[in-house]
Amino acid sequence: MRLCIQWLLSLPVWRTAFSFVTISQQSSESPLGMSVFQHACATPLTTLLLDTDSLLTSEQHDPQTVNRMKISVLRLRELFQSVSGVLSEQFQIYDAVQEVHKMLGSSAAFSICCSPEVRRAALISGSKLLFTECLVCIVKNAVESYPEGVVKQVEIAITLHCNSICVTISDYGRGMNPVEQFMARIKGVSCHKHSTGLGVPFAVRTIREYFSGSVRLESALGVGTKVHIVVPIK
Repeated sequence: MRLCIQWLLSLPVWRTAFSFVTISQQSSESPLGMSVFQHACATPLTTLLLDTDSLLTSEQHDPQTVNRMKISVLRLRELFQSVSGVLSEQFQIYDAVQEVHKMLGSSAAFSICCSPEVRRAALISGSKLLFTECLVCIVKNAVESYPEGVVKQVEIAITLHCNSICVTISDYGRGMNPVEQFMARIKGVSCHKHSTGLGVPFAVRTIREYFSGSVRLESALGVGTKVHIVVPIK
């Protein structure tokens, strides 16, 4: 499959259209293997470092910054505890979305839509840490779809559908054509200029295999992208 993609990308028509597509080698490993662990640690570590620098250079005490630092530290502690195995629990999806918002809220203008009834009913089984990391991968991809210097809008909607719950993550960034949508699901392939977005295949596989769910992608160039994550509720 990888050789086939590389051959297709070498053709002149694709070289012109997708000059920024890159392919990297990624090993096959467990959902909380070392590369995933490093990927999961990157966000809280970066947030912690930035907030530490902010406190050191500021003369005023900012409770919001300190609270964000605490969240990052707790997140790192959970990640280190998870190395020994995937923790299974029951959790509310809204809580996982809130954790993602706290971690990435400074990188974009977030809007979260979820009714009180859905908050109470949206209970699923599995590892909250693993599910949160899937959301982080998708949300970071949405943020990175925007060019620098513009307001990056990301909308997250949580809705109930019979015996399942849907988390829809929407952006109004660059968008993708059908070929890019296909390649975005392939491990090691990035459609971003800086080879970001490599966590999307991990998120899709994890939602499917460990949460018995599905991921559906809607995208159009110049319009934006919607990612629908559907998982059964308990």
